[in-house]
Parts: sequence; structure tokens; C-alpha cells
Amino acid sequence: MSGKIHIPADVKTWIYGKFAICNESATRNLSRQHAIEEPSLDYALIDSLRGQQSTYTSPSMWKVTIDANSMAKGRHWQGRWEIADIGVVLRFLDHNQRIARTKVALLQSKKLYTREVKETKVSAELPTPAPSPRKFIFDNDSKYNELNPNKDQYARIEEFESHSRIPVFYLLYNPVRSPWEISYPALSEVSLPEYDLGCKITPASSVRSLLSAQSSARPPSLGDIETAIQESDENPGTFKGWRLEEFITGPFLDCSEGRIFEDQMDLDLFNMIYARSAPIQSAISIDITNPSDWVY
Repeated sequence: MSGKIHIPADVKTWIYGKFAICNESATRNLSRQHAIEEPSLDYALIDSLRGQQSTYTSPSMWKVTIDANSMAKGRHWQGRWEIADIGVVLRFLDHNQRIARTKVALLQSKKLYTREVKETKVSAELPTPAPSPRKFIFDNDSKYNELNPNKDQYARIEEFESHSRIPVFYLLYNPVRSPWEISYPALSEVSLPEYDLGCKITPASSVRSLLSAQSSARPPSLGDIETAIQESDENPGTFKGWRLEEFITGPFLDCSEGRIFEDQMDLDLFNMIYARSAPIQSAISIDITNPSDWVY
């Protein structure tokens, strides 16, 4: 079986709303705490999803169930490097609860650092509190410091994709907007506007192509990523990037992004999601049950 799958609009809208809330939760955490670490942002996203209504039945009797779990400490692929922080598993079931198709996408989290931070050591981000708050600024020159072409993980992800044919996507944590300024220590509650930036998803392959074209050996900046996404809107195919909720209900749900598994006993699927050696920290599952049979 191949091809895109038609999902009713109300089902997509419900799923979109759930992931939009997750996006907002993680985004607000980073916008208030510039030094928050990536695992804490992952937990904020997962906890936000777990705290919401998990099941929806549409008027046409389509059913959606979303579950999220933090797993045991993620394992390193082939004992060398962690590949992803979050695995997203989408299963299409028929009216008899038989799995017709499974989709998988792996998300590797990378947060944006304020421009004052030149390295990722916590000590560089957390100065001893002083009477006068210190300002930290997110802007287009801010970089995803841990998304570094010089680090082993960058090459390991490409090697893993080639070996498993399972695509890896970067989950890029951003503040509510750019520029965004934070004072540390905060002297009062930080009021946040509606976010217009937030978490973005982009394929690891797109990032590699971008940095290769720039002949760059440095981490990409927010400006690099946002400019590439905007240019891709005018020239489709040059770069890919979406908000978290747009990715889940768009290219992932319609099966144009991620890997499709028709065989539920596929060894790659088992090793990636179900085995104790799976190189992920958390898992999100989305089950969509069709009241009739699937048509591809």
C-alpha cells in the first residue's frame, strides 16, 4: 500500500489543537527561562500532551487516541550516540482494530541559545545573581549551539538514516518571538504575548544541505533556519520546515514525511520503538481508527 491517506478535517483539527498546546507549553518555558535545558523542554512537551484529553470520537465515528510516555534513559545507537529524543508513532487501524499501516518519525531536540551564550556550559549561562539583572536576548543571530556539524552526533544521525531508512527531524525549541529579551534574575512575573515563532520541525537532511551549501562548520542560527523556510515557500523543495502542530497534521499525517511500515513485524520498527535498546527518550503514539476500511 502506498499513497496519501484522507483524514476528516475535524479529526485533523482536534489533533492540531493538542500539539499546538504542547508547542505553546515548551515555548513559554524557554521564553521565561533562557537557561532551561533541552530534556526539561522535552518533558514540558510530553507532560502537556499527557495532561490533555487523550481520546476523541468524531461525528462520523472516527476515533483518535494520543498517548505520550517518558521512557527509560535512551540508548546510544550501536553504543555510540543517541539518535533522537522523541519517537512519534502513528498507527492507522480499521474497524476491527487491525493495524493497516504504521508511520514513524524521530525528533532530535535542539534549543536556541541567547546570543550572549557562546558555549553550552551551564556556568556560562547562569551567572551569580547580582543586584542589577542581566539581559539575555534571542534574535536571528542566536544559534542552536548543540546542532554542531563538528560533533559526533551530527554524523551519526546521517549514518543512522542511511542504515535504517527512518528519517530524523530536528525539533527546534524557540522563544515566543524574535527578538525576545529576558532579564535574569527576573524581578517580576514575565508577561508573554501570543507566540508567533515557537517549536519548529525540519528534516536533518535539510539542515545538512543548508550547512553544506553555506560551507559552514558552525551551528545554524535562527536567521539561517527561518530564511531557508521562507525561501522554500517560494521555491518548494529547497528546504522543509513547519511548526510542530503543522508537521504532525500535515506531512506526517498524510504520509509524505516519515517512514511507512506496512509489515508490523518489521525488525527496524521493533528495534526503534518497542525494544528496550531503542535510542529514544520519550514516545508519542497517535492511533487513528477508521469506522470502515482504509482506502489508499
